Amino acid sequence: MPKAIGSRIKYLRSNILKKNQKDFAESIFISQSYLSKIENGNPEINDSTIFLITILYNVNDLWLRFGTGDIINHSNELFKSIALIYDLTEEQVAFIDFFVNSDQSTRNRTIRIKDIFKD
Repeated sequence: MPKAIGSRIKYLRSNILKKNQKDFAESIFISQSYLSKIENGNPEINDSTIFLITILYNVNDLWLRFGTGDIINHSNELFKSIALIYDLTEEQVAFIDFFVNSDQSTRNRTIRIKDIFKD
């Protein structure tokens, strides 16, 4: 497994996501040349780009930063991360889990209920 974060990003991009540099760079709002520099170890990647990769591609933050754990985040770990970032209660996380695991019809009804409570 790649030891440096740039090598892990390259591994993720090319072997897991099967994306070329141009498409991957665009998806995380950086230039292709900047991505190439990151993949080759220069410069340091910033936290917002790491966060974007983990959210967009469901990548385990610990794997991306340190090479530990599974590459792909499991949904409960993703929900834990969201809960920490947004200071959510267990009940609020359970609601998010319910919503994302519902069919489209239930999601649409849930959104209509939300609209009733708008100010």
